[in-house]
Amino acid sequence: MRLWKSLSEQVHAWTKKNGKPDAVLVGYMGHFDVLLAHHVFKGVPIILDHLIFAGDTAKDCGARGSKVKLLKVLDRTAINTASLVVLDTKEHQAMLNRQTRVW
Repeated sequence: MRLWKSLSEQVHAWTKKNGKPDAVLVGYMGHFDVLLAHHVFKGVPIILDHLIFAGDTAKDCGARGSKVKLLKVLDRTAINTASLVVLDTKEHQAMLNRQTRVW
């Protein structure tokens, strides 16, 4: 949390000097970073490069039960936080369509 607070302060100083960016790109494995970006870049479109679904990846690796459920909630939260989600396959598009805004 200290790191996020420091990053937030740095973003505030940067935007004060340079203005708001047109958009923010959150890279691969940015499930938590998209939440921070949404918080510190208020009103700026957030683009999430969502190349893996944490819940399904964990399930493929043998995880079961509450761990998979929690990671699927993390996936949905990251997806719903982003303004735009970038995917790499039609299979991931289908997964996104099934998970988007489903609680």
